[in-house]
Amino acid sequence: MWLSSQLYLIGVLPEFQGHGVGRRLIGAVASRLLEQGVTSLRVLVVSVNPHRRFYEGPGGRLVGGVPYDWNGVPLTEVIYGWDDIALLALPE
Repeated sequence: MWLSSQLYLIGVLPEFQGHGVGRRLIGAVASRLLEQGVTSLRVLVVSVNPHRRFYEGPGGRLVGGVPYDWNGVPLTEVIYGWDDIALLALPE
């Protein structure tokens, strides 16, 4: 059976950015999802977020976009995806 999941939000304080914290958070999420039989992951990021390309580092592919209303301001959320999250999981 093929199961997918969506990561809603990840946030790392500026003083901790660039130290692998975000990568470890995604790895922990991937490890937990794999334990539950989930094999793929999508994350939606507001297109104007200057840090959205972070998800490309661990192999996220830009797979689309959807409209997003932010308190009356029309924006777009871009979708990054991984078809095989085993590559993201933390080593055991």
